[in-house]
Amino acid sequence: MMQSRRDFITGAGAAAVAGVALPSFAEAKGKPLYGMLLHLGMNMWCDKPCPRPTDEKGKYTPPQKMLEKWGPIYLEAKRFSGKADFLRFDETCWRYTTGRMRDFGMNFVMIDLGEGVVYPSHPELAVKGSWTPEKLRAELKRLREMGLEPIPKLNFSTTHDAWLGDYERMVSTKKYYGVVSDLIKDVCELFDHPRFFHLGYDEEDYDHQWNHLYAAVRQGELWWHDCLYTVREVEKHGVRAWIWSDKIWKHRDEFCKRMPKTVLQSNWYYLGDFDPGEKSGLYPMVHAYDWLEEGGYDQVPCCSSCGDWRVRDYNNPLLTLQYCRDKAHVKPERLKGLMMAPWCQTRDFTRPYLDDALELMPPAKKFMDEWLG
Repeated sequence: MMQSRRDFITGAGAAAVAGVALPSFAEAKGKPLYGMLLHLGMNMWCDKPCPRPTDEKGKYTPPQKMLEKWGPIYLEAKRFSGKADFLRFDETCWRYTTGRMRDFGMNFVMIDLGEGVVYPSHPELAVKGSWTPEKLRAELKRLREMGLEPIPKLNFSTTHDAWLGDYERMVSTKKYYGVVSDLIKDVCELFDHPRFFHLGYDEEDYDHQWNHLYAAVRQGELWWHDCLYTVREVEKHGVRAWIWSDKIWKHRDEFCKRMPKTVLQSNWYYLGDFDPGEKSGLYPMVHAYDWLEEGGYDQVPCCSSCGDWRVRDYNNPLLTLQYCRDKAHVKPERLKGLMMAPWCQTRDFTRPYLDDALELMPPAKKFMDEWLG
C-alpha cells in the first residue's frame, strides 16, 4: 500500500498512475460559467446531533447589527445545524431560488449533495427525505430545460464529511476508498456524466473541527494521496475535477508542483479588503488568485454574501473580479466563470439570505462580460 501510494503521489498526476492519457474536457459553449451553489444535503458542518440548542456558545459571537437584521434566520439556522437524520431542505425554496437564478441570467447550479440522495451503491447513507435517483434525474432534467447546468458536489474534506455516516471514521482505509469510488461512479451516472464534479477538500485542519465530536485531519503525503485518488476516480468517467483551493494558502510551492493542471480551482474570499498586508492572515487568501494564475490553473473564483456576518457594505463578487483582472492579472482564457456561495440551507426561512446573494451578482456579471467579451 505505501509503495503504491508513493508511486501515485510522485507520478505526473492521478491519470498518469492509471496508465492512460487525461480525458479531453469540453470547454463551455458560449459564455463563462455564472451561477450559484445550493445545498440539498447539509450534513457537512458538524457531527453533533441536530436540532441543537440556540443558546449553545459558538466560536464567534455575531455582532448586534447582524442580529438586528438577520436574528430570527440566524437562530433558526443555528438550531438546524449539526448532523440530522432527516433532510433539511424545502422544495418550495429550491424552486423559487432556481427560478430566480434563471431570471438573473445564471447558467449553472452547483448542487451540494451530501446525504440528500439515495445512492444506488450505498443507500445506507440516505436520511428521511433523501431524493431517490428517479427524483434527482427528473429535477436535473427540469434544471437543464431552464438553462441551468447542474454540477454535482460531494465534499471529501474530513471537516465536511459527516454525510458519509460510519465511513467518516474510516478515512484512508481500503473500505473508504471503495466507498468513494462507488459514490463518484453513482453521481457521474446520475448526472449523465457532467462536465465538472466538485470534490470539496477545503478547511481540513483542526481549527475548523473545533466543534466536532470526532476530528480527523490528513496531512502531508496522505492528504495528497486521497485528494489525487478522488481526482483520478472522477477523471476515469471523463469528468473534470473541481476543488476548493485553500490548500494553496499555506502550501503554495507544493500545491503548484503537485496539483494537476486539469483540476479546476475555486479560491474563496468573502471580505471587502483586497489589499491586506503581508503579515495579515488575509494575505494568502487574496493572493491565491495570483498564485493560481502564476501556476497556470483555470479558475472559477468563489464569492459570497456571508462575509462580515451578512451585513457588509461592499460587493464581494464585483471586488473579486476586479482584483482578478487588475491585480492578479488572470488571463481571460483561464477565468472560467464566477460562482456565488451563500452558505445556507435551502429552506423557506432562508429565502432572504438567498435573495441577498443573488442581488449582489449583477454588477459582477456586467464586469465579467465586459472583461471577457
